[in-house]
Amino acid sequence: MKCFIVIFSIFLLSSYLQATTIAYYRFETENSTTVIDTVGSANGILSGATLTYRNDVIEGIVPQTGESNNRSLEITGNHVTFNSPFLLHQNTDATLEFAVRFTGSLNSHRSLFWSRSISSPDNNRFNIFTEANGDLFFDYREPNGTLHSAGGVNIANDEWTYVAMTRVIDSPTQHTYSIFVNGVLGSTVIDNNPNLPTESVWALGTGSCCPQFTGFVDEIRFSDEALSPGQFLSSPSLIPEFSNVVLLFLGLGGVAVRSFIQK
Repeated sequence: MKCFIVIFSIFLLSSYLQATTIAYYRFETENSTTVIDTVGSANGILSGATLTYRNDVIEGIVPQTGESNNRSLEITGNHVTFNSPFLLHQNTDATLEFAVRFTGSLNSHRSLFWSRSISSPDNNRFNIFTEANGDLFFDYREPNGTLHSAGGVNIANDEWTYVAMTRVIDSPTQHTYSIFVNGVLGSTVIDNNPNLPTESVWALGTGSCCPQFTGFVDEIRFSDEALSPGQFLSSPSLIPEFSNVVLLFLGLGGVAVRSFIQK
């Protein structure tokens, strides 16, 4: 029994910690021209007006760094360009997480994520965008322009929402996309005969097909595996505070030690 307790507690802690993070944008460092990648060097460069950081953040976040969440990025009349590959272009399981709050008009096709140069034609890219009714859609176009849907969900205007999209590579001819809103599954789409984009830059806040996005974003994280809801940054009912996990680990370990001594 004591061996089981120790093994289980180690597994619980390791499952909480293990997630391969490719890029992570927290917006806690107020740099007027650069968006900082906190785990690597895939920084973003401002195009347009000065970057504006606000003390307006989503509640219920458990940052991967263990630090508090104090700031978000306001996008209004500007966008950020990243000279690095968009993870979803790679043929791998993946998760994209982000917190978002729309504050402008939800006109059709306001791009939040656009995965190629904004001066390029509308092909060979992913597009994550809003529609007038508050729907948030995910799709991509092959290099030849063929459109593939990756699903969509409805989120409220002017309210913070945490969104996570996972992709599972089921086979060379089938990918499964799932979209979660505040930790709850809202959409699942099977993409048959996928042919992913190949561009190596992406933009946050606009796209060549669409008007300027207006609002706030926070805690953008890319992982090269399909995370479960309990591994998301925002699933308050599922994710324990890190300190509580550590205490649980220590407590279970103590039970095992006492049991061994008494034995």
